[in-house]
Amino acid sequence: MHLSLNLWRQGLLSSAHACAREGRGIAEQRQHSNSRVWALYVTGSMSAAKDDWTDAITLCTAALEIAERHGLKARWAMAKSGLGIALVGVMSCSANVVYTKRSNDSHIGQEPATQGGRCR
Repeated sequence: MHLSLNLWRQGLLSSAHACAREGRGIAEQRQHSNSRVWALYVTGSMSAAKDDWTDAITLCTAALEIAERHGLKARWAMAKSGLGIALVGVMSCSANVVYTKRSNDSHIGQEPATQGGRCR
């Protein structure tokens, strides 16, 4: 997971996301709850960075449930903040769509700027 975070900091988001998914697979295979929560949170955060809000919400919710079930209070707080960020992202994405439609009449009557849970 640390490799994925370093790749993310270097601006290699696609590589970082792939690495995080691989780490999540290993954590799931070993059934280590602390690692599973961490991996779900990191993968969800990277999905949020890619504006894939539905995936981010799903992953952070799963992390939150596992952390709560196993009493991992620090990881629970981390997952809760990740879920909050994803929910705010969805809200601001929707707000941008409404604002864009109101500020430019040419957009009225067209489909919203979201597709598959992502902002354009």
